[in-house]
Amino acid sequence: MEDNNTSLQDITSSNNSIHSVSSQDSWITIWKVGSPFIIIFGTFGNIMVFLVLQDRSVTHHSMAVYLRLLAVSDLINIFDNVTLRWIRYQFRFDVWVVHEAICKLSLWVLWSCSTLSTWTLVVMVTQRAVAVVWPHKVNNLSSTHMTFVALILLIIFSMMTNAHMLYFSTIIEMKVENIVIWKSCNANYDDEVTTTVFKVWVWINTMTSSCLPFIILLVDDVVLIRRVVTSTREARDHLAVGSTKQQHMRD
Repeated sequence: MEDNNTSLQDITSSNNSIHSVSSQDSWITIWKVGSPFIIIFGTFGNIMVFLVLQDRSVTHHSMAVYLRLLAVSDLINIFDNVTLRWIRYQFRFDVWVVHEAICKLSLWVLWSCSTLSTWTLVVMVTQRAVAVVWPHKVNNLSSTHMTFVALILLIIFSMMTNAHMLYFSTIIEMKVENIVIWKSCNANYDDEVTTTVFKVWVWINTMTSSCLPFIILLVDDVVLIRRVVTSTREARDHLAVGSTKQQHMRD
């Protein structure tokens, strides 16, 4: 009976392993096929942002600056993440493990750009919401000086929030009989200090890049939607009053 149970467990374990390998192969295939489309269309789209924004009449100066910043951040993300990952899966060449400096800089830039994109969007939407609530402050908020200050603060905040990547990220090697069989650019979780730092950072990143932006954007959206609804209602009331006056004049 015990032998039968052991055999059943072995079969189940084997099936799970096969399923895991199959799922991993499927993901790799998706990356191989889908990544070129993301790279091509993403690059084309972000370049078009720059070309369209050359026309100053398209949007306000401050919004144009933020949109360009988003485009640059997205382009870096495409080349630093999607492209390098596609090269690893397609050609089995991992650029991230060529040198430790590449590993550190790549992870730092990747996470910094992610934070930068998130907070740039928050600043853009918040500026629109403030402009709706306090229209007389639009010129001050969207001035060249304020836009430049916001731009610098966004970049510094994004870089500093993820600065630990420059120190704690490294190339992890797996060896069998002193032969390196696998390399990965990641944090060294065997080190207690590194593990502690990344545990703390996960919570900080969750708050600063997910929860807090979500709350701010939610409030901004409520303000904007409420303003749109109010404006629509006022416009309908004005049209109704105008129609009534015209009807009385005809009578």
